[in-house]
Amino acid sequence: MSRIKNLGKLNKIYGDAIFIDSSRDLIDLGQLTSIEGNATFRKSFIKSLGKLERVGGNLSLRDSKVTNLADLTYIGKNAFFENSLITNFNMLKYVGGDIYIEPQHIKDCINVDVKGDVVLGIETYSINELKDKASSILEKNKEMQKI
Repeated sequence: MSRIKNLGKLNKIYGDAIFIDSSRDLIDLGQLTSIEGNATFRKSFIKSLGKLERVGGNLSLRDSKVTNLADLTYIGKNAFFENSLITNFNMLKYVGGDIYIEPQHIKDCINVDVKGDVVLGIETYSINELKDKASSILEKNKEMQKI
């Protein structure tokens, strides 16, 4: 079991960073601003991405405790936010691939420059389609939840 509580003064990881349930003691990314590869936080105990500004590869926050993207502005490939606690995408500016989100977060990600598609469960939209249809998609989602 790891005894590292935070990453301290480390500011860049040049490869992949995998923070999963085996990283129970790690709760703080310290001064980390960049992960050049993929970043996975599945079932980790980290709640905020802190000073992290850039992930060069895929970012997965599925089933994580992360509630805040904090300073994150850039994701080089795909972003996976299904089953995540993220509610605010205000700082996020760019996703180089697809973004997977819950329907209730549609309006939050409209201002993100998404090069791939926006995936809502089994439905896929371009970011422009999403901007045009956001209200009707939200209404449809509310109706489905009533069933």
